[in-house]
Amino acid sequence: MYSYILCFALVTRGVLAIHSVIQQYARTGRRNGEHQRFLTNSQRLLAACSNSEAGWRLREHNTIRRAAQLEKLRATRRLDAVTVLSTNHKTNLTNVSTSTYPEYLFGGDNSVNCVLTPETTQTTYYVKGELYRQDITEDQAGVSLSTELQFIDVNTCTPVSDLWIDLWHTNADGMYSGIVGSEAGASTDTANIDATFLRGLVQTDSYGLAGFTSIFPGHYEGRSPHIDIVATYGGTFQDNNTYAHGSVVHVGELFFDQDLINEVVFTASYANNTHTLTLNKVDEGLSEAAASGFDPIMEYALLGDSVEGGVFAWISVGVDLTATKNVTTAGAFTANGGVQYR
Repeated sequence: MYSYILCFALVTRGVLAIHSVIQQYARTGRRNGEHQRFLTNSQRLLAACSNSEAGWRLREHNTIRRAAQLEKLRATRRLDAVTVLSTNHKTNLTNVSTSTYPEYLFGGDNSVNCVLTPETTQTTYYVKGELYRQDITEDQAGVSLSTELQFIDVNTCTPVSDLWIDLWHTNADGMYSGIVGSEAGASTDTANIDATFLRGLVQTDSYGLAGFTSIFPGHYEGRSPHIDIVATYGGTFQDNNTYAHGSVVHVGELFFDQDLINEVVFTASYANNTHTLTLNKVDEGLSEAAASGFDPIMEYALLGDSVEGGVFAWISVGVDLTATKNVTTAGAFTANGGVQYR
């Protein structure tokens, strides 16, 4: 039951994810014109990338790598031989054998369906100065989520290494760390200003990959479960295990298949979430992206027979290193704890 991201041929079943703009930031006619010109140019660039030698090499590497990563993650959650042998692992794909090419298992569509939106986007509760770490779970309970993101330069069709990726999302109860307030997604507990759960920072490797371990995001009023990301180029790694400065080249959100969300919200860890579940089809941020003909939902695989066994999700994101994005900052994590700006 996968929701496939159909993008150009660089990576598994998709390369570039369009990321939604938060609903309160209305576009002007001038920005709409810039948006359309960017889409037209980006589609031309990505179409060329899809048939390039670099594109084919990267796609093949990704399909094999993700197959290995999925097997590794599943292995860490195996209980015993009896449990494994008694479990139905039948795929919904047809004509699969040991000689099946990996692209068939993980996707290989050549469609140019997704490009990076050119407008400045706004994130939900971005906090600067988060810790450099791959596992951002801390003590938060929830469905285990392993996320792999790949960042591709839309001008060169190649992976972007040494890109700093901030990633954050809510806990199972629909609350962000590092924020205090009465707004949806915030906490009224003043101690939450110093909390760092489900926030972290990593740097992309030579393949443009950044991986995180966390839990599946909870929901809150007005928004479907999603992940926020900010990609920054340049800057300095600090002695206190954080990162500063640099130029923001991408701001966006990642979403999940509705069927997957529906399964997760009925698991035990999400039972205390009292917020009304906002469906993908009425989330204005996601709807804006989908209305442009692009798919902002992550591809995924279950690590077991149900979501309780964990989820492996992946998507690739196009970035333009010549562009600079503006991002609204809600606060910062400092040597003296959290500081809130708004």
